[in-house]
Amino acid sequence: MKKLLLVFSLLLWCTTLLGSEIQEQKDSLKSLLDNTVIPQERFKLLKQIANIYQDSSQEAHWLQQLMNESLTNKDFDMHEWSVRQLTRLYNNLDNEDCVNFYAHYSDSLSKKSGRYSDHYFATQLLYNQYLIEKHHLEKATLNANYLYETAKAYNSNMGIVCSNECLALINTYIGLDSIAANYHLEAVQILPKEKETMGLRAQLLTDLIASLLKMKDLDDAEEYIEELENHIDEMYENKVYYPYDRGWMMLYTYKIELATYQKRYSEIPAYIAKVESHAPKVVTPYMFFYYETCLARYYKSIGQNSTALRMVDAAISKTAVENSRFQLGRLKADILTEQGLFREAAVEYRNITNIYEQSIKQQFIENISELSNMHNIKNLQLKINKLEIQKLKDKQTRIVAWIVFAIFLSGCFFYWNTFRLNQKLNREKKELQISEDKYRLACEHAMESDRQKSLFLSNMSHEIRTPLNAIVGFANILIEGDIEKEEKEEYVKIINNNSDLLLNLINDILDFSKIESEKYRFSFDYHNLQECCYNVLESIKSKVKPSVKLSFITDGDTDTNFRLYTDKLRFQQVLINLIGNACKFTQNGFISLSYKFDKEAKLVYFSVTDTGSGIPLDKQEQIFERFVKLNTFVQGTGLGLSICKLIVERLGGKIWLDKKYSEGCRFIFTHPLAQ
Repeated sequence: MKKLLLVFSLLLWCTTLLGSEIQEQKDSLKSLLDNTVIPQERFKLLKQIANIYQDSSQEAHWLQQLMNESLTNKDFDMHEWSVRQLTRLYNNLDNEDCVNFYAHYSDSLSKKSGRYSDHYFATQLLYNQYLIEKHHLEKATLNANYLYETAKAYNSNMGIVCSNECLALINTYIGLDSIAANYHLEAVQILPKEKETMGLRAQLLTDLIASLLKMKDLDDAEEYIEELENHIDEMYENKVYYPYDRGWMMLYTYKIELATYQKRYSEIPAYIAKVESHAPKVVTPYMFFYYETCLARYYKSIGQNSTALRMVDAAISKTAVENSRFQLGRLKADILTEQGLFREAAVEYRNITNIYEQSIKQQFIENISELSNMHNIKNLQLKINKLEIQKLKDKQTRIVAWIVFAIFLSGCFFYWNTFRLNQKLNREKKELQISEDKYRLACEHAMESDRQKSLFLSNMSHEIRTPLNAIVGFANILIEGDIEKEEKEEYVKIINNNSDLLLNLINDILDFSKIESEKYRFSFDYHNLQECCYNVLESIKSKVKPSVKLSFITDGDTDTNFRLYTDKLRFQQVLINLIGNACKFTQNGFISLSYKFDKEAKLVYFSVTDTGSGIPLDKQEQIFERFVKLNTFVQGTGLGLSICKLIVERLGGKIWLDKKYSEGCRFIFTHPLAQ
């Protein structure tokens, strides 16, 4: 008993002494700051003070002071560094408003300056991590793709690293750990080994180890745990700004998990002691959640089920993430089953089932809300674009007026000289005639050698000119004024219809170019199949003629909630192109969309059938070739079916024309059932 009291007293004395030393360090640094006026020296002191208060509200005060002073002194690198650290801090403190503010501030700062630094990409990575934690996967995916495109445009390795890390975290969230590990590993390999990137490398290694442990790739996990330990020690020696207590706590938690999987139970108490020594200085709830989850697995492995249950309950109390609660619920149910408490285990299984169902419902609601917000943003952007176009037209009108006026003055000035030039022009006329003959021969030769290109340009000229003439013509009528409201609405409707037509023509050309060159990155996810089909029919029904019936036939054995792993936008584009073609050529009868499952072949067969004019036998072999049009009097680029073929093949299927069907036209394509 006396020995225990002695040890406790010694620990209390050490803690008091350490706290006193830290307070003296704080006071000393603040005193130096008050007496320093050189900006760079003040920046160093502010960073040191912020590091002492790491992961606390007081750290925010010193980082904000650093951000303001660096902006005043136009040290933009230090300014962006402080914004990055504030984003990291509020991410750890789970302050959503502040995370959003500093992430958007960083984005607007870079767009305004045209400078996309490493700090910008690191800040956006932190923002994406927060989005994933809050289940905003679609927004996080869009941001990751935007980061990737920006990084490519500015040739930034840091940007590529951050976009890879974002994609890795998204795949981790949806359970694709092997893909996530590949993204993590690629990011680690690309990241340059510099002092400025040591903190980010530690984060990448931490995430990579987590993926490897989830996959139970223990050999690689052990290798990277050792690398992480050496890396943190190296950072500590070089005095790199980093949350060391949190880093060490995570490191030894990984060692506990690895030792549990490898059944090296004798080493774990030492690791637990290491974690407990750093835990008092860590405020991130996730760290304690992960630590207690690993302890639960450890105690379950050594047969201490009661202690394991306490650890599970403690971990559950520290997370609101449904997926984590689901995994912990399964672990708890397994422990209860081992104890023979089958009734309690059944109750726990029922609870985790309810959690899973609620998670699916909540995610669906959030996705619908996010799509609605994106739609509103697009509408607002469309209005802004229209205003900008109107301003551009006004500017062009003024320029044309000045040009006409200048031409008129020039004509008056040079008119008196015309008679003198006529004689010279007559002499040159014969020479010009000879030149024209030579030019004509050269043009004919060029046109013959480039006939396919000229034909395409001619078609596009016709296809673009038709809606463009309508837009310009009716726009001029609107400008004249004195038009009835009904007529004005009709003219505006015509202008909008022709604008949509023109936009579709250009989109077809751009889509074909992107997909054929394989520069377009497909975004695969699970989507409700029937919902996708109904969305297509809803968007296309306005183009169906009154005398034509549009129908949708599903496989009778299909679950209405069946989710297809596909790129939703491109899958729907194929259906819209096929049904849109059917609408153009079907005057009477019906247009039908149907699908059927072939579980043995693991395929879904989709078909679009109509009672239209059909395709002549001599043209059936050419319909999937580019720029092929069966009816030159119908609007289109001749690229629709070529685009469908490219998309279907990229989705892993095939597309063909059903030559046995003779009452119109029937296109069939396949799509893999599973990933």
